[in-house]
Formats: sequence, C-alpha cells, structure tokens
Amino acid sequence: MSKKWMSICLTALSALAMHFTFAAIAHLWISNSIFPALLEIVGGFFVWLIQGQWCKRRTGISTSAPTFVFVSIWILWALYILLLRRDVCPTMDVAFNTQCFVLSIGLWRMLWSDPGYVRNENISSESTGQTILRVTGSDKSKFEGHFIGTGTNIQPIDGQQNHCLFILLLVAFVSAEMCYFLCVISWISSIKNFWERQSQVSHLVAWIVSSSLFAIIQVFWQVPFLFWHLYCISLNITTDEWVNWEKYPEFQVERSLEP
Repeated sequence: MSKKWMSICLTALSALAMHFTFAAIAHLWISNSIFPALLEIVGGFFVWLIQGQWCKRRTGISTSAPTFVFVSIWILWALYILLLRRDVCPTMDVAFNTQCFVLSIGLWRMLWSDPGYVRNENISSESTGQTILRVTGSDKSKFEGHFIGTGTNIQPIDGQQNHCLFILLLVAFVSAEMCYFLCVISWISSIKNFWERQSQVSHLVAWIVSSSLFAIIQVFWQVPFLFWHLYCISLNITTDEWVNWEKYPEFQVERSLEP
C-alpha cells in the first residue's frame, strides 16, 4: 500500500475516532455537569492531536486534510439524513444535500489533484523566477494553505495549480456547516417537549450535540482562515510569503546609511 493510501486510511480512522469520542463526551455532558464535560472535550482534542503527531513520528505518514474533511462532512450528512431531515423545511433540505454532494466531488478532486509539484532535478529558481518551497522530498511552486495554516503534521494539499479549488471548497464547507447548524436548530424547535425526547433517545441527542458543536467550532476558525486567504489574494502573495516574509528577498528593502 502506498503512503498516500496509508495516509487516507489513518486519517479516516482518526476522524471517525474523534467523532465517536466527542459523541461519548457529549453523552456525559448531557448526563453530568457542564464543566467536567468541557474538560473532557479539551482533553479529547489534545489526545487526538498527540495521536496524530505520534503517527507522524512513528510511520512518517502525514495527515490528509481533504480526507479528514471528507469523513467529517459524510458524518454530518449521515446524521442529517437519519435524525434531522424529517423536521427540516424542503428548501433547507435541498440546500444541505446539494452542498454535501458538491463538497464530496470537490474533495475527491482535491485529494488527487496536483498542487504544483515539480521534480527536484528540474528546479531552477534563476530561470523560472518563482519561489520554490521544499516539502517532503518534492517541491511546490507558490505553495499555499494547510502546511502553514495547521502545522507540519498536515500533508500539504494546496498549491498554485489548485488554489482556486481550495478556496471554493473552503467556502462550501463553511456554508455546509452553517447550514447543518441551522438544521439542528430547526430540529430542536420542532420538538414540543425536547427534554422528554432527550431522555428517550439520549444517545442520538449526544450525536447531534457533538456534531453541531464540531460544526460551529469549525466555522469559528475557518471564516478568519478564509478571509486571510482572500486578503493574501488581494495582495497577490501566497500565505507562506505572508507568514515567512523574511525568507523572501523580494520583500526585503535594503537601505544604505547616508553619511
């Protein structure tokens, strides 16, 4: 099995484990006080991060960001169809299903697209005039995205050749998560006696609570992340150039001291 497929499988298992853990924590949240549940959520998140770093060091395999998003959106989609759809208006139903379908196709394309890899032996910064960033034995021209956005444990997936697709998928993912959260609110408002139903199907409520919290937390960091990318686009620079500007000679201004 190639490293890419191993990365996809490990990331999918990690995403599933994270969602199951958050659902279990949400179940404790419903049955116990809020403060211990918040501590458990933070603890679960750090365990997930440590597990990812451990896999990176032990196997040399990075996490695949598109796979994580793909699994997460399919979990939200499945929960919506199984639990929420019957209580949601037709317009919202069509909107959410369409967004999930388009996201699935786009993420699959992103997973197998070429961000702009170039072979080491063909590198010539003097002849091309482009900035080259070395990444895991290969190179990317005008690299963007998750490599600097979320840490070195994330496999780089966003470059000059697929940056437009990345931005469109980011917008679609934020929109789908906000739509899912609105569907949860619609589902809650349709229940006449919410607490009575909660006591009957507490395990299902735990899944809805954990998934809606996941969606809204994702929106909180993805919206600033999106505006950051749009800001860099307006300046015609890459995100790596914005963060590591001191490494790029074109951003250095030499001043001669006048006598």
